Amino acid sequence: MNYLHSDKIKELEVKSDEIRKLMTGNLFAVEQECTTCSLGVVDFLTLLYFHVLKHDPKDPEWKERDRLILSSDHICLALYATMAHAGYFPVEKLKTLRKFGSRPQDYPTRAFLPGIKKNSGLLGSLSQAVGMTIADRMDHKRSRDKFFYCLLGDKELQEDQNWEAISLAGREQLHNLVAIIGRNNIQTGGLKENTIPFEPVVDKFEEFNWHVLNASINDFDDMDNAIGQAQSVFAKPTVIFVQ
Repeated sequence: MNYLHSDKIKELEVKSDEIRKLMTGNLFAVEQECTTCSLGVVDFLTLLYFHVLKHDPKDPEWKERDRLILSSDHICLALYATMAHAGYFPVEKLKTLRKFGSRPQDYPTRAFLPGIKKNSGLLGSLSQAVGMTIADRMDHKRSRDKFFYCLLGDKELQEDQNWEAISLAGREQLHNLVAIIGRNNIQTGGLKENTIPFEPVVDKFEEFNWHVLNASINDFDDMDNAIGQAQSVFAKPTVIFVQ
């Protein structure tokens, strides 16, 4: 990953603003209950697509590309706008959101959009990210380690399948797997600790052989430093808690 100098940060800030304009100008023409979450993650997605990820919009299925697995599907509006800005599909297509036969739908679908890694609709995709990372390790033809980034919300830690995946990833020492977990401690119906508490979550991840970091999702330099640390960790996956 290249050093994030001040000029690059300014460039990312401009791109992030442009992406938000795309969202407010096109995507919110339809009813959307997750506008705040979607807008809040734009800086991080901008950092990924325009600085961190090894990818090629002109060749979405390039075998050596890094992978982004979106588990928190309800923020897909931000992903659509970021990918359109990066050149994966025409920006004009954003205006067709949720329309019959259009490419951007309620949830990302591989058959409709180039660059989407998995069909969505259910949370808990950390399990899929772990499977993809293990499958990549089994492919001895790879020329370099790909990095697999999975973006999920803290509510998803209430799902048993994620903890099974967390345990497996730690056991398999998946050093090129990075989970980014948004922590707001709220969900439909109230606070998370009043439904299914999962604290002490840091201790649990460390017990399962994960490297634990914290960062601000709206601070380019802070997130870049965290991802840089994650990329340098040996013999264990990394989780970055963001707020």
